[in-house]
Amino acid sequence: MGDRQKLEESWARTTAHLMAACDILPTAVDKSWVEDFLHHNELELALDDLEVMADDLEGLSVEFWKQLSAAAKSMGLGQHFERYEARIAGDDKV
Repeated sequence: MGDRQKLEESWARTTAHLMAACDILPTAVDKSWVEDFLHHNELELALDDLEVMADDLEGLSVEFWKQLSAAAKSMGLGQHFERYEARIAGDDKV
């Protein structure tokens, strides 16, 4: 398997995690901006904006944070990953 193919598979996995997180958001939330970022392969921007949006919402499931955590891990974003894992563990001070 070539490097380009590995990279594209990584992008596909990350995109799937970000879309799964997006699908968890309430239906009233405008999700077109996430889709636009993903269409342009701006995965970290999509991740960051999902996090900011989530901070303004209440009652999101742990699954939302698990999807963001998996996306961050896939992208090698250690600080993001640690922050989301703390959310999953119930540490809301992060």
